[in-house]
Amino acid sequence: MTNTQLLSLAQWCLACEHRIVWQFWMSILLLFVFIIIGLRGNAEDPRKNYPESHKALLGLIPPPIPPAENAAHVYRKAFAAVVAPASPTLELDSNTSRESAYFEKPELLAYVDSLATYYSLLDDATAMPKCNWELNYEQGFAMTMPHHGSMRHAARLLAIRARLRAHGGDHAGAARDLKRIESMVVHMADERTLLNTLVRISMQAIRNDVLQRIIFYDTPIDPRDIQAYRTPLNTHWTDDALKTFDGEFTMQAEMLDRIGMQGDDNATLLKGWGVPQGAYLFLGLMYGSERKTQRAFAQDVASSLHAGNTTLTDDEIYRRNLKGPSVLVYMTGASLSHAMTAFGRNADSQISADTALAILLFRAKHARDPNSLDELVSEFFPSVPVDAFNKKPLTLLVETNELELDRRNNSPKQMLPAGTLRVYSWGKNGVDDLGVGYRSIIIREKQQTECDDNAFFIPPMKK
Repeated sequence: MTNTQLLSLAQWCLACEHRIVWQFWMSILLLFVFIIIGLRGNAEDPRKNYPESHKALLGLIPPPIPPAENAAHVYRKAFAAVVAPASPTLELDSNTSRESAYFEKPELLAYVDSLATYYSLLDDATAMPKCNWELNYEQGFAMTMPHHGSMRHAARLLAIRARLRAHGGDHAGAARDLKRIESMVVHMADERTLLNTLVRISMQAIRNDVLQRIIFYDTPIDPRDIQAYRTPLNTHWTDDALKTFDGEFTMQAEMLDRIGMQGDDNATLLKGWGVPQGAYLFLGLMYGSERKTQRAFAQDVASSLHAGNTTLTDDEIYRRNLKGPSVLVYMTGASLSHAMTAFGRNADSQISADTALAILLFRAKHARDPNSLDELVSEFFPSVPVDAFNKKPLTLLVETNELELDRRNNSPKQMLPAGTLRVYSWGKNGVDDLGVGYRSIIIREKQQTECDDNAFFIPPMKK
């Protein structure tokens, strides 16, 4: 470039109207540089953090079990033996809550008979004390858990058999099937991931829902049958939540460290998770603030649960622990309050179910229903059972009018007769919604989204 050209360029740059242009773009460039320096210069080194986070991840691996003692191998044999129903109208995944007449259908009886080998293997697996699914924890968040769907489907099929047995008068056999579902849940307990825990909770929800239908449609009256349905209550459900969240945060920290290192191997792995290359580079710039926020987030959740705070909200925890741009932490942590709600609702459902069974035991012994839950104290409980969220006593209500059941799957119209007992918890909102809300089986004008009580229903005594 000649001196004349340089002089012309200088004059152009110094001109007032041109100076504004180049100063604007220069400011943008400098701002971008400062942002990068600010995001990267935050005393967080992923290559130093990764060995510790990867070691913690591998610490989640359950202890090995000899193949002959491992229930997982028997479960896999059962999964291979399952057959699909010949009739698509059975819809087994959605009809466990149907009226009892549904469980007299010849095609359903024939299908259950065709599963004899499958059920026999499930019985063997659930009787075994140890289970290890031998998952590849080295993959971190990319770890596959193919048994989840099969285990949940097995819970459905056990629930179907329980309904059939209860309808045929074999309450002891039905109770054993529901306990087998609990055994399956225990066999998945060593996997401390949020997804695994939500699958376990859904399996327990299947069990509780089927118990509700058995009590309502095929009510047991023999005290031995009623007692067989009772299971130990999970009074330490917050401990389960702590273990789950600790495992989830451990996997999340390892994932963030992999992103921060920006290596080719990690790029390939993240691409397998569905993270675009551009987003991968951008997230790497935010590593420091993400990691600090994630660490504070995890510590806050743990301390809140230890303090008994079970009404956590994601936004509240995120705001008070934000250490800068933290996209991944917000995305992966956004399901925590939903998971906590699921834990509490599941515990409430178990408490309500056990209280309903205690009422049936009281009825069998005294030939009448209790006037209040206080009458169950000392004989069946040390004190009136309380809900999981707010430790408020459960409530007993007697229906004065006939009410229609919530109809699902085009099932026939069914009614709750007058005199039906309703035992319920007040739910997470701590408000007495009269048993309306989550898992309510009655139709109400009030929207269920406004209410969150957990109710169990007991039909009136037969005269």
